[in-house]
Amino acid sequence: MFKRLIRVFVLCTLFAFSHSLELSNSETNFLFSVKDNTAGQYFYDYNRFRTEINEQSDTFSWKGIFDLETFMGEQYLKSASYLAARQQQLNLPLYPYLYLNDGQQLNARLYLYRLYGTWQNGPHNLTLGIQRIPFGVGRLWNPTDRFNPVNALSIEKEERLGVFGLNYTYYSDNLSYLQLLTNLDNFGAIDKYGLRYKSHFSDIDAAFSYIMSDSFNMNGLELEGNLLNTGMEVRSEIGYFNDYANNNLYVRGILGFDYGFPNMVSLAVEYYYNGSGADNILNYNSSTLTPDNPYLGRHYLGVMLSYMFDPLSTISTTGVLNILDSSFFTGLTLSRSLNDNLILNLGASLFNGSSGSEFSTYSGSYFLQIAMFF
Repeated sequence: MFKRLIRVFVLCTLFAFSHSLELSNSETNFLFSVKDNTAGQYFYDYNRFRTEINEQSDTFSWKGIFDLETFMGEQYLKSASYLAARQQQLNLPLYPYLYLNDGQQLNARLYLYRLYGTWQNGPHNLTLGIQRIPFGVGRLWNPTDRFNPVNALSIEKEERLGVFGLNYTYYSDNLSYLQLLTNLDNFGAIDKYGLRYKSHFSDIDAAFSYIMSDSFNMNGLELEGNLLNTGMEVRSEIGYFNDYANNNLYVRGILGFDYGFPNMVSLAVEYYYNGSGADNILNYNSSTLTPDNPYLGRHYLGVMLSYMFDPLSTISTTGVLNILDSSFFTGLTLSRSLNDNLILNLGASLFNGSSGSEFSTYSGSYFLQIAMFF
């Protein structure tokens, strides 16, 4: 299946060369120093060479994003986190990875990150393929997003696996649209389907959503607006879930705000209520963890703070506190733009907590990132 998809990708690329082809490349390299609770301190390198191809006509466009990824470091390749990622069951009707080398020191693979086509005619927009279907208004958590939820602990929060799906959007006016969508699971059957309507009411952006699958359904509400013209953006996102698989009804939601200060400081704060999580540390149950909810507790507080101290340099931090057990995550990044096409980042992902707390079991790391665009 993957080889056939590669052939389609190549044919589309050749076809695009005779039309309005847009081609761009980037290379991102991470050098990590990891402190693991069981394996001790070790280093590994991750490199991603990405090619993005776009072709567009009056009514049809397509996009392909293809990565060549390498992982170097024997201890990392033997680690539980890497092996778990390798063995994870992906919710796609095709396996997006093709391993070129699978050794003890080096793993290299091709990764079909995105491949989708879009047809647009007036108010109608239809997209089919491996894509990200955006949902929600949260920065650190997206409780209504059952397709591509953000990971608050990730270094690259914008990098998400995506789904193989169909997304139809009808724009009734400049501020309102209706989405009908579905995706396929790893067996090629319909996994989830739903609808979302978004519009603008009294200076507030509001969206109503409904998602259904064989194991759950969700009714969602999103609200976002400027608080009394103060420049503070307030947002809320709530999902009410009926979990058939576990015979459970629960709510997940966020309440947050953003504010940009005049001295180039930006602040975002979010509170996350996870109704499916435990309300007592003694009731933590790792069997309840899922890809769309990797949290044990019920109450979390998140903060994102950034400061641009000159036009080329920014320092930013992300903090996530488990209010129940007081364990916390701290992500820190110092970014420097060396020129128009080269960015250097230094950062750390640190976890702290007492024995038995949620984040005490995570491995902290430091990294050096170099990103080039051409």
